[in-house]
Amino acid sequence: MATFVWTNAHIKINSVDESDHMSQVQLNYNAEMLDGTVMATAATRIHRPGLFDWSVDVTVFDDFADADLDDLIFALVGAVAFPIIVRPTQAVIGATNPEFRGNVVLEGDPVGGTVGELAGKTLTFQSAGVLTRNDS
Repeated sequence: MATFVWTNAHIKINSVDESDHMSQVQLNYNAEMLDGTVMATAATRIHRPGLFDWSVDVTVFDDFADADLDDLIFALVGAVAFPIIVRPTQAVIGATNPEFRGNVVLEGDPVGGTVGELAGKTLTFQSAGVLTRNDS
């Protein structure tokens, strides 16, 4: 069985590589399951696939330097859709390093922290179009 350790993920937000600020990334890809149950189904629910949905959760360390992460994220809240790209590693796209890309929107930009801890936050980028997967 092959295993993988996350150490070097790649993320571009609105064409800007922010991998060096990221500590965690999660791509959520799913299809809605619709209830197609009718009276004659032997007391068993029947599910039918519906619309696809996806989002990307990214945990980052804040950087308030001029023209850095905070400036980028603040400007994207409530803005028109913009591209996001995620790969498991910084290496080129390939069978063992697929690239996921699509357009997203950002609802919010939380800012805050706890005394004595690194400033960080989790951002949720929500789908604004089709998610594609490329491995070549």
